[in-house]
Amino acid sequence: MERGDLRMELHGAKELTARLRGLDKKVRRSIAGKALRAGAKIMVKALRSAAPVRKTGKAAGRGAGKKSLGTKVKTYRNSGITVAISGERKTGEWVPHFHLIEYGTQERYRTGQRQTARLGKPVGAFGLFGSLVRKAQQRERLAAGIGMGATKRSLRESSGIDAKHAAQVMAAIRTGQRTGRVTPRPFFKKAFMSAVGAVQAKQMEVLKTGIEAAWDA
Repeated sequence: MERGDLRMELHGAKELTARLRGLDKKVRRSIAGKALRAGAKIMVKALRSAAPVRKTGKAAGRGAGKKSLGTKVKTYRNSGITVAISGERKTGEWVPHFHLIEYGTQERYRTGQRQTARLGKPVGAFGLFGSLVRKAQQRERLAAGIGMGATKRSLRESSGIDAKHAAQVMAAIRTGQRTGRVTPRPFFKKAFMSAVGAVQAKQMEVLKTGIEAAWDA
């Protein structure tokens, strides 16, 4: 997810952490990975239950968003920290866009830029001017104060057109080119908050069992 990922940490596990650090490096990673995966299963189940289902398009693709939700467990080499990242993945039937549903969008306008790049020819009323429209959009967003956390690319694009020219371009494309906006539906955050307690409890349980078994071995 974008705009501030949701994060969770275990607290009150100082004794378990101390015992875990006393084990071999490989054993530590194995135990931590099992605990994270056990908790992640609960989180993914909650996310899939809350995720919206597409009501249009090919029937075969409906529900693909729920199926795309999963978890990746990763250990950083330098720090040795192991983390579990739960979210949507790109599949044959799904291109990640739950962040647009979670946070919503500003007003959107069709420029034809993507079709032009793919087909090598102009598509739509503004197919030839996709890059110009994008510069104007970025200029307007930054001027309206929507540029918090702006990327280098957006700043570069907005500087490629002056305010007067940007206003003229935006006024032109708003005639019959508006595609609307997505209203925020924060299902991801609600699911996260509803499951976080159960996830932490499960992780503590698996950690304790794994550590005790390792010390007894």
